Amino acid sequence: ALIVSVITLNTWIGIYQEGNAEKAADALKNMLSTDARVIRGGKEVMIPAGDIVPGDVCLLGLGDKVPADLRLTSVSNLATGEAALTGEAVPIDK
Repeated sequence: ALIVSVITLNTWIGIYQEGNAEKAADALKNMLSTDARVIRGGKEVMIPAGDIVPGDVCLLGLGDKVPADLRLTSVSNLATGEAALTGEAVPIDK
Protein backbone atom coordinates (compact mmCIF):
# COMPACT_ATOMS: atom_id res chain seq x y z
CA ALA A 1 0.00 0.00 0.00
CA LEU A 2 2.90 2.35 0.77
CA ILE A 3 4.48 1.75 -2.64
CA VAL A 4 1.19 2.46 -4.42
CA SER A 5 0.79 5.69 -2.42
CA VAL A 6 4.32 6.85 -3.30
CA ILE A 7 3.79 6.03 -7.00
CA THR A 8 0.46 7.89 -7.02
CA LEU A 9 1.96 10.92 -5.28
CA ASN A 10 4.91 10.91 -7.69
CA THR A 11 2.52 10.75 -10.65
CA TRP A 12 0.50 13.74 -9.41
CA ILE A 13 3.64 15.76 -8.77
CA GLY A 14 4.86 14.95 -12.29
CA ILE A 15 1.56 16.02 -13.84
CA TYR A 16 1.59 19.27 -11.87
CA GLN A 17 5.19 20.07 -12.87
CA GLU A 18 4.48 19.28 -16.51
CA GLY A 19 1.53 21.70 -16.46
CA ASN A 20 3.75 24.42 -14.99
CA ALA A 21 6.43 23.73 -17.60
CA GLU A 22 3.88 24.07 -20.42
CA LYS A 23 2.66 27.39 -19.00
CA ALA A 24 6.24 28.65 -18.77
CA ALA A 25 6.97 27.56 -22.35
CA ASP A 26 3.84 29.35 -23.59
CA ALA A 27 4.84 32.50 -21.70
CA LEU A 28 8.31 32.40 -23.29
CA LYS A 29 6.78 31.83 -26.71
CA ASN A 30 4.53 34.86 -26.30
CA MET A 31 7.43 36.93 -25.02
CA LEU A 32 9.57 36.04 -28.04
CA SER A 33 6.92 36.66 -30.66
CA THR A 34 7.71 40.03 -32.16
CA ASP A 35 5.50 42.50 -33.88
CA ALA A 36 6.83 44.76 -36.56
CA ARG A 37 5.94 48.36 -37.27
CA VAL A 38 5.74 48.68 -41.04
CA ILE A 39 4.48 51.05 -43.67
CA ARG A 40 2.09 49.11 -45.85
CA GLY A 41 -0.22 50.77 -48.33
CA GLY A 42 0.98 54.19 -47.21
CA LYS A 43 -0.12 53.61 -43.61
CA GLU A 44 1.89 52.72 -40.52
CA VAL A 45 0.59 49.43 -39.05
CA MET A 46 1.70 46.83 -36.49
CA ILE A 47 1.82 43.28 -37.86
CA PRO A 48 3.31 39.96 -36.67
CA ALA A 49 6.92 39.70 -37.83
CA GLY A 50 6.09 36.55 -39.77
CA ASP A 51 3.71 38.53 -41.99
CA ILE A 52 6.38 40.86 -43.39
CA VAL A 53 6.58 40.66 -47.17
CA PRO A 54 8.98 42.16 -49.72
CA GLY A 55 8.01 45.77 -50.24
CA ASP A 56 7.12 46.47 -46.61
CA VAL A 57 9.08 49.33 -45.07
CA CYS A 58 9.99 48.38 -41.48
CA LEU A 59 10.33 51.12 -38.92
CA LEU A 60 12.74 50.48 -36.05
CA GLY A 61 13.03 52.40 -32.82
CA LEU A 62 15.06 52.29 -29.64
CA GLY A 63 15.07 48.77 -28.19
CA ASP A 64 13.27 47.15 -31.13
CA LYS A 65 14.33 43.75 -32.34
CA VAL A 66 14.99 43.46 -36.05
CA PRO A 67 12.03 41.38 -37.24
CA ALA A 68 13.47 40.15 -40.55
CA ASP A 69 16.36 40.42 -42.98
CA LEU A 70 16.29 44.10 -43.84
CA ARG A 71 18.04 46.63 -46.01
CA LEU A 72 18.61 49.82 -44.04
CA THR A 73 17.74 52.89 -46.07
CA SER A 74 17.97 55.66 -43.44
CA VAL A 75 19.85 55.39 -40.15
CA SER A 76 20.92 57.71 -37.35
CA ASN A 77 22.77 56.74 -34.16
CA LEU A 78 22.59 52.99 -34.82
CA ALA A 79 24.00 50.64 -32.19
CA THR A 80 23.42 46.91 -32.15
CA GLY A 81 23.48 44.38 -29.35
CA GLU A 82 25.47 41.45 -30.70
CA ALA A 83 25.86 39.49 -27.48
CA ALA A 84 24.26 36.38 -28.95
CA LEU A 85 26.68 36.42 -31.88
CA THR A 86 29.96 37.72 -30.51
CA GLY A 87 29.62 37.72 -26.73
CA GLU A 88 30.08 41.49 -26.55
CA ALA A 89 28.42 42.81 -23.42
CA VAL A 90 27.70 46.34 -24.68
CA PRO A 91 25.95 47.53 -27.86
CA ILE A 92 28.29 48.31 -30.74
CA ASP A 93 28.01 51.59 -32.64
CA LYS A 94 27.64 51.13 -36.38
